[in-house]
Amino acid sequence: MRFSFGICAYNEEENIGELFSNLSNHKTAHALEKIIVVASGCTDRTVEIAEKQASRDSRILLIAEDKRVGKYSAVNRIFTENSSEVLVMIDADCLLADGAVDQLIRSLEAEKVGAVCGRTVPLNKEFDGFWGYVSHLRYKIFDESALRAAKNKSFCHISGYLYAIKGGLAKEIKLPPIIQDDLYVGLETARRGYLVDFMPSALVNIMHPTKFSPFIKQRKRIRLGHMQIEKMTGVRAYSTVPAAMAPIVLKVMRKDPLGAFYTLAVAILEQYAAFLAYLDLRKGKIKPDWDYIETSKKLK
Repeated sequence: MRFSFGICAYNEEENIGELFSNLSNHKTAHALEKIIVVASGCTDRTVEIAEKQASRDSRILLIAEDKRVGKYSAVNRIFTENSSEVLVMIDADCLLADGAVDQLIRSLEAEKVGAVCGRTVPLNKEFDGFWGYVSHLRYKIFDESALRAAKNKSFCHISGYLYAIKGGLAKEIKLPPIIQDDLYVGLETARRGYLVDFMPSALVNIMHPTKFSPFIKQRKRIRLGHMQIEKMTGVRAYSTVPAAMAPIVLKVMRKDPLGAFYTLAVAILEQYAAFLAYLDLRKGKIKPDWDYIETSKKLK
């Protein structure tokens, strides 16, 4: 099957070169046609690095935009440019594990499945203090939630770090000026009668924030995106419903005193971020352009 990668990039000089190498050499049984990169309003060497890589690899299509509008706009551009049967979207500050594309495409071979996301694995050490615990707890919660919802055929909250969508379906979706593009794509996929799947064997690596300020900044943005979409569509993200999340958290959390303390601290920080997001929503402070999270940018 023919597939292309889609990447939205803003000031990614720390990782973009390594990501190109990672994707170009990705081991897969399918045919990679294009690596479509939309670099929006970059003020660092992202475009320069991408141009150099494109001169060596004709599969790289670079779209450099002078103005930084928002990720939703970059996603729309990629959806329009893609001509492959499958489009694999990956964030610019990620690295793809071998075989991930094959796993995603295996799911999409089912006629009823329109989109599928992979499993996010932080490169942070899980037992490296509070931030190591937080980084892994967040994605364990997502994984367990996604597995349950996919089993019930009610999953729609795809992960923006790595997901694949059928090319024809991507052409139909037009994102409005929103923050949470991945949730919106999942909802639109389901609205068109397709299933959204979760493939835990398709792995993507990230670096999670390791400081208070970047963590709150990231979580506030995500919660604000959820609130914006709920206001727009009437659909509430399941991850923001405490009653639904409580049994999942209890299942995946560490069962020792320190684990319980860390989990409680995470819950408090999450509610603080949600409160800040609510204040921004009330004030109409919704910026569609994505924020730069410093401590999650250099993959180690």
